[in-house]
Amino acid sequence: MSEPGNMQAPAGMTRVDVDALRIIGVLFFVLVGAEIFFVLADAIINVGELSELGAVRRFFNIAREDGVASWPPDGGKPGGVS
Repeated sequence: MSEPGNMQAPAGMTRVDVDALRIIGVLFFVLVGAEIFFVLADAIINVGELSELGAVRRFFNIAREDGVASWPPDGGKPGGVS
């Protein structure tokens, strides 16, 4: 019996190897990094009062429902908010 790594793809098909643990690891660190960015951006822009522009402050405010940290604003429901 051959091992899965030594199997040949049938004619006309391309073999694609996927390392699921690597994908999960990279995805985990990217998502955690994004959350850390949102918290730091909120602290620097809103708490530290880096910007006087209300739209920018609202965009990075993690406590607001329409801020970037809680995107998508409709909760991902098809058709938007009812």
